[in-house]
Amino acid sequence: MKSITCAKCGKKVHWTSSYCFNCGVAVINQDKHDASIDSQNEGSLLKTISREIIFASNFQSSWPLYIATKLIEDEDGIMKMNFGYINLQNEWVFLPVFDGISWFNELGYAEISIDSKWGLIDKNGQVIFQPRYDGIQRIENDNEHFVVSMADKEGILNLNNNWVIDPIYESVEWFVGEKAIVYYKGKAGIINTNKVWVIEPIYESIAVYGNYVIVENENEYGIIDFSNNSIKDIQYEELIFDEESNCFVARQNGFYGIVNPQGEWQVEPKWEQIIIVNSRHLIVQINEKSGVIDYSENWLIKPSYVNIFPAADNLFLVQTESDYYELYYGLVNINGDFILECEYKEITPFYAPGIAVVVNKSNQCALLNKNGSFITPFEFHKIHNIDGDKEIIVFEVAQKFGCMDLSGNLLISPTFDYMESFDDNNIAYAEIDEHYGWIDINGVWVINPDYPINSPSN
Repeated sequence: MKSITCAKCGKKVHWTSSYCFNCGVAVINQDKHDASIDSQNEGSLLKTISREIIFASNFQSSWPLYIATKLIEDEDGIMKMNFGYINLQNEWVFLPVFDGISWFNELGYAEISIDSKWGLIDKNGQVIFQPRYDGIQRIENDNEHFVVSMADKEGILNLNNNWVIDPIYESVEWFVGEKAIVYYKGKAGIINTNKVWVIEPIYESIAVYGNYVIVENENEYGIIDFSNNSIKDIQYEELIFDEESNCFVARQNGFYGIVNPQGEWQVEPKWEQIIIVNSRHLIVQINEKSGVIDYSENWLIKPSYVNIFPAADNLFLVQTESDYYELYYGLVNINGDFILECEYKEITPFYAPGIAVVVNKSNQCALLNKNGSFITPFEFHKIHNIDGDKEIIVFEVAQKFGCMDLSGNLLISPTFDYMESFDDNNIAYAEIDEHYGWIDINGVWVINPDYPINSPSN
């Protein structure tokens, strides 16, 4: 078994690594197990101790990068799956020395794992966080802060390696600007980056929606602001904010209504269920039947259906029950007129290009436009992805994947075991014979399927 020690700090270096993550310098001696250290290259991953190097000499011009796998024998003779990054030329840019990696975010940062410990690198190979953490999570709409877990605690690190939220909390649930929802001693509160409590940790849960904070205690909910002033006392059995209408769906005494931000009932709580469709329409349930009303509680679609779901603007999916207790879908307009009768096993809401997927009683799929006209016959096993931006639809027939355009014209015949939609470089991930690569719009391999999907059984 290979024994590798950092010449600077004396710590053991993993044999597949090229970097001492304790003191932050690169191992550059490939020929000796007692590797030496080049302190001038501190902070960069350079070479492994094996015959391979981590980066190609022109790796900075190799963007974009794609995740690739390789089966490697470890020091105990066991085959394992390692991960690295390749470029569009099918060349290794980051060699497969990691046991886990993620896609690079918009700023060019990616999480990597070595020996089940996680760190962060950038696309130039600089180590931002050394892999010493139990986990790293990205924060939505924030590429410069990360939720980091260690020793069953969580905090937030920025790209300067500074703890903006100390790692002393059971969990960090949300972070925007300079405030974070944290759980401390089993209770939720909001703390800022100055380590001052904005809202003391006295609640069972907290959720933030703009300037409103929903708090929970003993399975009841209320609304407060960031100064901990009560907008509506904790009295609701359920409370859900709807951003478009700027209102809350609230349940009180077992019935649902609509509460405005001032805590006033806009629709009285007398309904068995409410779904806010938009600022004009509400789906409601009464006596176990669903219909559509406006905010003045006038019926637009009478309550005669098992369920109703929004499908598109002024279009609704309706569900009825057959004599054999089977549920079937149809499509109606805001006046309750049928676009499609209730005779289908499934109808999806309309996707951005104005296309829905319809499944018949034989489990075959077809495409439908908003006028109720079928774009394709019922000939697909599944429709997996409708990409309005790329104007491409991925489908499955007889367990093989292909794609077509929005008019149903065939682009790639169903020949792949799996495929996804096309990315910004107009190539798509595809699998065949338990390996994966990337194809172009003609179905030609741009990156050959050289990369195994699964680890072997040992």
